Amino acid sequence: MPPPNLLLLRRLSATTVAANASSAEAGSSNKPIKISKLRSKFDRNHKALKIHSSISKLNALDATVRRLAESKRFDDVVSLIESHKQNSEEEEVKTESFLSSLINCYGVASMPDHALGMYNKIDELGFPRTVLSFNAVLNAFVRSKCCQKVPTLFKEISDKYGIIPNEDSFKILVMSYCESGLPEKGVEVLEQMHELGIPPTIISFNVVLTGFVQSKCYEKVPTLFQELSEKYGIVPDTFSYAILVSSYCELGLPEKGLEVLELMKAKNMQVTGHAYNMILIALYNKGNIDEVEKLWTEMLKNGCGLSVVSYTARIRNVGDDVGKAKGLIEEMREFGLKPDILTYNVLMDCFCRNGNSEEVKKVYEGLQANGCTPDAVSFGILINHLCVNAEYEDAYKMFKESVKVNKIPNFDKMKDLALGLVDGLMEKNKLNEAKEFLCTLKEKFPNFTNAQKKAETDGVGSV
Repeated sequence: MPPPNLLLLRRLSATTVAANASSAEAGSSNKPIKISKLRSKFDRNHKALKIHSSISKLNALDATVRRLAESKRFDDVVSLIESHKQNSEEEEVKTESFLSSLINCYGVASMPDHALGMYNKIDELGFPRTVLSFNAVLNAFVRSKCCQKVPTLFKEISDKYGIIPNEDSFKILVMSYCESGLPEKGVEVLEQMHELGIPPTIISFNVVLTGFVQSKCYEKVPTLFQELSEKYGIVPDTFSYAILVSSYCELGLPEKGLEVLELMKAKNMQVTGHAYNMILIALYNKGNIDEVEKLWTEMLKNGCGLSVVSYTARIRNVGDDVGKAKGLIEEMREFGLKPDILTYNVLMDCFCRNGNSEEVKKVYEGLQANGCTPDAVSFGILINHLCVNAEYEDAYKMFKESVKVNKIPNFDKMKDLALGLVDGLMEKNKLNEAKEFLCTLKEKFPNFTNAQKKAETDGVGSV
């Protein structure tokens, strides 16, 4: 929370204040107070403004670091963060909190070793060393996807400097275990917190449940949901129930997910669109169309859960009803929903199954106008459709386009398609194209050998 003076300054400076000042300030009863007067009245030593300036700079720094890291300009990241550290000479902002923010910036850039290096120099920099900076360095490792190192750091640093971990520390530790695929260890941390008199929070509870879902241990989630909430007195929230729904749906038990929805309604809890969509998709996967239509009617009635995800699921399951698929796209737009590339891929696949080449072409050529760019799945659908129609030269051109934009379909999982394209090009006497196609596959998919061996046997030549 911002310092009280700064909070007051923000509120007052954002509002027109009625003047009850002396005659020297009189003029209009509704004359707004200038920011300079607010500063002199509420922040005479400008401490709050200096801190506010520091916070603003750190927010901008975080965004800049992220952009530099995305561009692989890591030397510039170091120079930028170090310059902020060296230039923070004002005592008001030279705090452990300020340094912790800089440590977190290294986490944003996925540079955990630099974060640890800065943490180790806290004493030299004249900063205090408390649980705040301890949590910052742990968090930097989590953000850098180096979660497996967090448990060791947790013990070594706390033992070395006598730091007593707090609730946030344990939350980060739980997260590190779950992100490392060890949610059982996360459960052990909850028990450790309990023994130390630190009540496990709803956040840690949800992180643990999510960890089991991510580790595909779906069958354990319902039991843990019940046991952990009762043992630690945790009241599950909307997100907790959404995780429970997810586990049931992944287990192929959407009817259990529907029971959870009814329980949430009985508790006057808002059912999230995510929960609705997970059940919708699971019902489709199970072929329970009657329940799908009941749920869809409820979603339309409540206006909840209607999203690109739900409509994409509907389009995916229209079968050969092209008219219905197009109608759902229009319905999406009427609701203000913008189809994404996944939606258009499903639509193109629907048209392909019906042999409607003209509609496939329209969708593909209209992607850019609709704010989308084709991905690897798009190109896979198109190449397959062209091969099915024996349009091998066009299929090869589409493949070249996918290479150009670095969106090559995963031919490791589409070997039959690759072999079909090679055969088709050879039938058309396009041996150079077949050879170039295989050369690219060899470069992009080193394990792909079947098509190459077949081509060499049939006379394309060694690639």
